[in-house]
Amino acid sequence: MFDRLLDVAEYMNVEKPANIPARPGGEPRRVIARLVRMDGTEEFAPGRSVRYSGHTHVLVAVGSPAEYHWLRRADVVDVD
Repeated sequence: MFDRLLDVAEYMNVEKPANIPARPGGEPRRVIARLVRMDGTEEFAPGRSVRYSGHTHVLVAVGSPAEYHWLRRADVVDVD
């Protein structure tokens, strides 16, 4: 179980917002998330939005099993 934790990628553009909402807001949407690896390379991953923190951040679920990342809205694009 703990071996899987070592495989989780870390990204430079993951950023927790100052105010995290306690409840999900709105319906989940299909999105493309821009993830920047620690070596500076970019990855564009399909996912779904889970929560929004005002107009600044989005909590995105990427992959299966899902990994959750807070990203700035500029790094997330709605597909629909």
